[in-house]
Amino acid sequence: MADFTREEIEEKLEEYRELITAREEEDEFIGDPNEESAEEEPVEEEETSDIKESQEEKPVEEESSLENIFDEKDLSGLDLSGLNFHGISLRKTNLKNTNLSGCTLAESNLDQANLDQANLSDADLENISCLEGLMTSANLESANFQGAKLLGTNFSESNLEGANFRKSKCMETKLVQCNLNETDFSNADFSRANLQDAKITNCN
Repeated sequence: MADFTREEIEEKLEEYRELITAREEEDEFIGDPNEESAEEEPVEEEETSDIKESQEEKPVEEESSLENIFDEKDLSGLDLSGLNFHGISLRKTNLKNTNLSGCTLAESNLDQANLDQANLSDADLENISCLEGLMTSANLESANFQGAKLLGTNFSESNLEGANFRKSKCMETKLVQCNLNETDFSNADFSRANLQDAKITNCN
């Protein structure tokens, strides 16, 4: 049984986005103070430092906690289609048979994640890290892996038709019996990859 429901995941993702937005706005304000604040009498350096630390410590801890909240968790079998996981860590997460179609997973950490039989069609996985991941028998049609690090990942028996692997690092990956028709491999590195019995036509 999964550790979270879709609703709970949506709530955590929203909390993370709000924290990121608040932090960006705070950084922007600090970097461009208005004239009124510049005219105020300076506060003693030690006191200012203490206040700044107390204000920053909690948001940073919360941000880090939310970013890694799904690490090593069981999210198998859920319908998470269309959700935005940008920058979220899913390291060693069980996503077996999970519907992630149309999801944004760019910049995310999927190292050693289990995506066996998952649906990642039309998903944005640009610049992800997925070292030694498992994506066997998965639907990866038209998925975007541009710039991804996929060293040692097993894609065997998956549908990768129309996928984008431009500038990706796929050394020692397994693509046994994969459908790679119309896939874009431009400037990708597939050194020592196993493509036994893979279907490869109309590729770049």
